[in-house]
Amino acid sequence: GWVDPKQWDEGVPAILLNYSFSGANNWSRQNDAPDSDNQYVNLRPGINVGPWRLRNYTTWSRSSSGGESSNSWDTVYTYAQRNIKSIQGVMTLGDSSTDADVFEGVPFRGAMLASDDDMLPESLRGYAPVVRGIARTNAQVIIRQNGYEIYQTYVAPGAFEITDMYPTGGSGDLAVTIKEADGSEQNLIVPYASLPVLQREGRLKYSVTSGVYRAYDNSIDETPLTQATAIYGLPWGLTLYGGGQFSSKYQSVALGMGKNLGELGAVSTDIIQAWSTRQDKDKESGQSVRLRYSKDLPGLGTNVSLAGYRYATSGYWDMQEVLDTYRDDNYTPSIERRRNRGEVTISQSLGEEMGSLSLSYIREDYWNTSRTMESVGVGYNNSWRGISYSMNYSYNRNTTDQNTGKRNDEDHLFALSISVPLGEWLPKPVYANYSLNSSKNGSTSNNLGLSGT
Repeated sequence: GWVDPKQWDEGVPAILLNYSFSGANNWSRQNDAPDSDNQYVNLRPGINVGPWRLRNYTTWSRSSSGGESSNSWDTVYTYAQRNIKSIQGVMTLGDSSTDADVFEGVPFRGAMLASDDDMLPESLRGYAPVVRGIARTNAQVIIRQNGYEIYQTYVAPGAFEITDMYPTGGSGDLAVTIKEADGSEQNLIVPYASLPVLQREGRLKYSVTSGVYRAYDNSIDETPLTQATAIYGLPWGLTLYGGGQFSSKYQSVALGMGKNLGELGAVSTDIIQAWSTRQDKDKESGQSVRLRYSKDLPGLGTNVSLAGYRYATSGYWDMQEVLDTYRDDNYTPSIERRRNRGEVTISQSLGEEMGSLSLSYIREDYWNTSRTMESVGVGYNNSWRGISYSMNYSYNRNTTDQNTGKRNDEDHLFALSISVPLGEWLPKPVYANYSLNSSKNGSTSNNLGLSGT
């Protein structure tokens, strides 16, 4: 999976245009609710010149309901980007969002320099532990995970390290067999489990951003900001990570560590210390602590991911929440700051040709309101003879806010989607797509369309 960087090609000059169109007519089941229709177009033009890639994303939308209609054009982003081979990184100039591995992503307009895993050989991307051993003779090394042989190589007598093993995307300890030239064998067990933050031993993942805050609302100030993060793979399955965010109105530092626990899964924890000054408010400080966990049960085809967030003090704000308060109008946004957030996601493979099932649960509560939010989701995905289909159900509940007297509200939502290939009748891959979306408290929509290349 490795190509000498001297042989990399920047490609040929090109003008690109990707686009899509969708529309829907909605008929309400409630007599007092009007019917509606809407259309949406997105355009994604681009230009490639030498090492530079210029990209734009523009949308147009129109909606009509009860005899009234409106339409609007919006530019989502425009940026120029190029790779820098010497540092295995990519530079972005224009509109983007800061790296979200350590902090919450913040939209900005400016410059960002970040490491690019796509510039690494495929065998060095993602996380995999370093396998170490000692061979007595010229030996064959075989590595298995969950019964599958995933790596094989030959080593000379003496100590060896294997650092170019492909990531498997799950967990399950590595069974290492060293077959010596005299026929004898050594057997080792190397713990293995992964989280997105984990890095290979010796791998540095970095990101540096400088620019101005790019808000969704033109009335919000373009406050200058800077962010820097680093994630480094240590021995013993450890990963150390941290960073800082800085502006005249907000400063924060973060420090965290992740650990490959082998059969017990993988875990990471971090803490953020923040100092913030909202518009027309005194300076505040607070901390946020986060815990993430992931575990695969290969024998059952099950993956469990758990993420818990606790905002330990009422003085904690993230950067985007603070910068949103600096506006040139008199409107003061109401921001619900999370105090506790718990999230569990479980995915289950049902076996060959039976598809997969997923279950999720989220609960949040807040510092400045008594409202709590709960959401439960169930999904099923499968395919049959090239026809893919999925069904999803979601239950959402918000409790009463004692400060405003609002009642509890809850909703049940159901979604169905089907994609049918039309390749038997057309020369290029084309799919007929159908989707249904229904809400207990809203309307039911049916969408039918074509997609292809």
